[in-house]
Amino acid sequence: MPFHKTHIPDNLSVIKADWLVPVTAAPIGDCAVIVTDDGTIYDSGSRSILETIYDFGKMQTVDMSGHILMPALVNAHTHLYYSAFRNQLPHWNDFIGWIEGLLAAKQTVAREDIAAGISEYATLMYRRGISLIGNICSDYFWDADITAKTGLRGINFIEVTEKNYGSSQFLNDMMRRIEADNNIKDARFRSALAPHSIYSCTPDIIKTISDYNLKIGIPTCIHLAESAEETELVSSGKGRMKDFLSGRGIKTVFSAKKHESPVRYMNAIGSLNSNLLAIHLIHLDEEDISILAGEGVRAITCPGSNRFLRVGVAPLEKLLAAGLSISIGTDSAAGNDDPDIFREMRIIREEHPRIPATKIIEMATINGARALGWNSEYGSIEKGKKADLIALPLPKERTFTKTYDVEEYIITECCSDDVTRLNLLI
Repeated sequence: MPFHKTHIPDNLSVIKADWLVPVTAAPIGDCAVIVTDDGTIYDSGSRSILETIYDFGKMQTVDMSGHILMPALVNAHTHLYYSAFRNQLPHWNDFIGWIEGLLAAKQTVAREDIAAGISEYATLMYRRGISLIGNICSDYFWDADITAKTGLRGINFIEVTEKNYGSSQFLNDMMRRIEADNNIKDARFRSALAPHSIYSCTPDIIKTISDYNLKIGIPTCIHLAESAEETELVSSGKGRMKDFLSGRGIKTVFSAKKHESPVRYMNAIGSLNSNLLAIHLIHLDEEDISILAGEGVRAITCPGSNRFLRVGVAPLEKLLAAGLSISIGTDSAAGNDDPDIFREMRIIREEHPRIPATKIIEMATINGARALGWNSEYGSIEKGKKADLIALPLPKERTFTKTYDVEEYIITECCSDDVTRLNLLI
């Protein structure tokens, strides 16, 4: 509801546009957003209604006629560390081949190139309309510091495997650092531990991290049910994944039919809960989906990466029907062509034509903000949130009269190169 005139502060600004997509409400035509001098949304809605309450003539005006306004986007899962690995991997035959190529490339890319890649890719994401990210750090003491200097915000997840950071001493040291980092007022990034996967971490590591993150109120994320090789390992204790892990000196706890699926394994070790962000979730059956829904797990889908790696298509319609919240991630530059959330939305529409545009836009905005715990400030255009907005040009050759058409246009025709960032008031 608009504010009463007696409560209107000084130094307001107004952004005018043809359409407003608040995300948590239906799109509004001939719209305006009122912003305070500290970059907070004060009001928004129909321009004709707002003009009866506010004196636009006394406000700084940003005229975005011919554009759609929407909140900045959320990339709920990415690995900025691997930004320098874009187009650097040789051809691979399967998921294990890709992992082997990535690990080999990791030994050859110079540290300064990795640093430059993190900074460059973070800047590219911001320019393309992304403000909030869930970033997996491969070297926390270093790449998180670079990320924090960009225009982005979010969570830096310190990725843990048994091979690299699996010791109790390391986990305890990181827990102390995380507590210090998360106590820094107005920090652009929060910190959390993140087990890489069920095949690279022991049950104890996964459970320790999951319990700790739940205690401090920061989500846990894990790659789960991403590949057929992972499912084969869990269900039979054999296969390409087993051979790969054995070759790297990593023992596994899986044996034939003991756990049946990655999701049921996570459930058996007590690490499925509403604090978990499960990344990929491709190889699922009906029982898996029921378990995920029952525990309130949040899903992060990476359609561009899934297509690039040829690991399959996530059953998003079934996840939505079961009540799961789904967010979008671009994954890493080593496993995706482009950090473009608009492209990810288009792929979802291509692969899942029955999912409404409204739901897909929610995946790219408010769902991700909620999953990362930043929804009080980002993810939608609402009173009290950051005026972190992007503008998309409307096509000159046609006029939209229905809110449905505006949303369809965003997910099927817009791209990151179209984005105008409205951060001048923030």
